[in-house]
Amino acid sequence: MKHLPRHNWDTPRDPNKLWLDRNECNCLETRQLIKSIHESVDYNRLSTYPSLGSCYTKLAEFLHIKSPQLLLTCGADGAVRQFFQHNRGGKALLMRPTYAMNDVYAHYYMDEVMHIDYPCTKEDIFDAITHLYYGDIFVLASPDSPVGIQYTIEELWAIADLCKWQGVKLLIDETYILFGNRDHTMIPFVDDTVSVCHSFSKSLGLAGVRLGYLVTKDQSMKDNKPMKEIGDYQAAILEGALDNIHTFLHLIDKQIELRNELASHDGFDNTPCNFVHANKSKVDKLKKIAYIRENSHPYFKDSVRLTLPDRSCIQNIINL
Repeated sequence: MKHLPRHNWDTPRDPNKLWLDRNECNCLETRQLIKSIHESVDYNRLSTYPSLGSCYTKLAEFLHIKSPQLLLTCGADGAVRQFFQHNRGGKALLMRPTYAMNDVYAHYYMDEVMHIDYPCTKEDIFDAITHLYYGDIFVLASPDSPVGIQYTIEELWAIADLCKWQGVKLLIDETYILFGNRDHTMIPFVDDTVSVCHSFSKSLGLAGVRLGYLVTKDQSMKDNKPMKEIGDYQAAILEGALDNIHTFLHLIDKQIELRNELASHDGFDNTPCNFVHANKSKVDKLKKIAYIRENSHPYFKDSVRLTLPDRSCIQNIINL
């Protein structure tokens, strides 16, 4: 069985450099809000098994869906893994480059893995889907990281219709959608073919808590869930975050304004995510003040992904 190389996240880091390589939330206002939620947690919950009813109710209300469609997971990673485990065997169709764990799980759980390389056209995607059959799967992020592409709702409908015709299970990863066009979510259109996953790591800055969810109408996928989907501390943080969701959304809007401002300068390109693309000519200078992550895929021969810094640091980036 093939195992792909994994990035070593445990490498010691210089606290004096900006951390712009992992798409973590660098917004200090968001981090202060998270701190206040953390400090409000009843620490007795650390000693009890989780009770998740309130989490499911509040999250369903925010998403305007019914809670039986939801499955809480440990980040989008947990949702993606659940999807692959449930649909193991057959072919997996993946975009490239995209979320690294898609490839890891595809090679572990599936019999065959196919890729569509960016840049590509809609016709390239449609053609690849026609080579899939009943029981195969297609995983598509919209918006996508690191490429920074978001598909329109009409494009996603067309992809979903073709998957349904082919008998293919489709997972849409919407981890970055709160930074993009929120009207292009597929959550209202989840059915027997389409599932949607999301993570709170980027949008709410909760990467260290490991919170995400899967929206699906496949009851058997939910029946195969862990005994406890998330811990009670995770549940307490999620409840607190959902109680403050409008403040979080306001802070996301401020990050979008910051992203647009940075992208207006020469050498930076905008995306619908929490990062911009920086011209390769800036890499050497960037490495002096920040951690950045270069991508070997040909799509990034002229650019690198650069996570948004806090506004207090933006001028350091612009001055490069």
